[in-house]
Amino acid sequence: MSTSAWTVVILVSAVPSLMVLLKELRHRGASTVLWFVALAFYLRFLAAALHEYTYAPLLGPLSLNAMLSVAMLAVGIIVIDRRLLLLKTLWPVYLILSLALGSALLNGALAVGTETITKWLLLLVLMVALVQALLERPLAEVLEVLMRAFALPVILLLASLAFGYAKANEIDGSISYIGGYSHEAAFSIILATLLGLTLLRYWQEREYVDGACKTLPLLLFVLLLLVNYRTTVLAMLLPVGLYLFDRFVVRASLPKQLALCLVAGLAVVILPLDLAAQLARFQDLPAVFAGYEELVQRPEYYTDWQRQYLSSRAYLWSQYITAWSDASAVHQLAGLGPDTWKGRFVTYAHNTFVSFLYEMGVLGVIGLAVFFAALLLAARRTLMLLFLAWGFVILNLGTLPLWQVEGIFFASVIAAVAYSGRLLAASTRPSAADELRPSDLGLIRSS
Repeated sequence: MSTSAWTVVILVSAVPSLMVLLKELRHRGASTVLWFVALAFYLRFLAAALHEYTYAPLLGPLSLNAMLSVAMLAVGIIVIDRRLLLLKTLWPVYLILSLALGSALLNGALAVGTETITKWLLLLVLMVALVQALLERPLAEVLEVLMRAFALPVILLLASLAFGYAKANEIDGSISYIGGYSHEAAFSIILATLLGLTLLRYWQEREYVDGACKTLPLLLFVLLLLVNYRTTVLAMLLPVGLYLFDRFVVRASLPKQLALCLVAGLAVVILPLDLAAQLARFQDLPAVFAGYEELVQRPEYYTDWQRQYLSSRAYLWSQYITAWSDASAVHQLAGLGPDTWKGRFVTYAHNTFVSFLYEMGVLGVIGLAVFFAALLLAARRTLMLLFLAWGFVILNLGTLPLWQVEGIFFASVIAAVAYSGRLLAASTRPSAADELRPSDLGLIRSS
């Protein structure tokens, strides 16, 4: 299918998907901040789908996508309750923003580092907006509204399956169904975020949700397999495994378990998925773990075979780490500047910790570890939320979700639910007494 023909598919799909979202927002009587977050998600997904037109520079170096991100940030600052920017739980984000700004100033790369700083500010604003939405509405309503914002990418994925419109992987030639989006990494994160929303919705009221809500996470995981991005599949195994165990073992009778196994077996047979090819993408993992010490070396010593490990990730990480180790002591501590890898390396680091080491030094790695530790600590009270948080950490070991707006969306959802202090109901419906109060959150100062 030609690019122009697929553009028509996107535009035709955009109409019903937007109608679904607007209807849900009106039906729920959504607050201003929830309208903002839902439409921000939707517009980003639409712009990313039209990447042939939105990724090219339009105003100087700024593309339409970049301008949309800046607009999201500006509108978000206007609509949120800015007192919530003083939440004590946000200090790890402020720490990373300070480290990024300091490294940019040290390296004279403030203009270059603006992109990273803007993205972390966007994460901050989206987190606050979602926390505010959770103060105003029950968690179930917020989740269900946000789920509707993902209608467009799901429709496009199904359309790409129907039309056989797929992308061949650059390295191994495997097929990825990504709805015409530019790269399987970003699209897989979109789908993983929706999967996370449905898992949280299921876990909150799993004794009460209807059959569709109970089955939707499984269907989305199958679609995620079709996207064929190994890192995201691995990242979602923990939360999906918990869902499968609870759904098909703990809460299903033996006849239902047997019937579900039969249905799952038939689905594997009829799905347009080459399982052997999928499993082949994981075959180098045992070799990497068995001989990891051979990969701890400078990139020039890598053999041709070692350069292919993990889709060339190990070789790429070696390049970044070697460049950092060759820098001065000051730059090893504070980094060589956010986004200064551009022009020096062919692609981004595909590991957030490695990227932070190069861009913000040892201090940046410590700051990132603090951010993830705080997230995991806040999520510990609910098992599904904790597994999703761990999944996001795993995702950061194989790609760079916090460098992508789609990944920022994923992080904002997990962090907002965790930091809001809302406990997901395990076996009972939430009552009015469970509603959050602003005083429950704790501010750095009271006014």
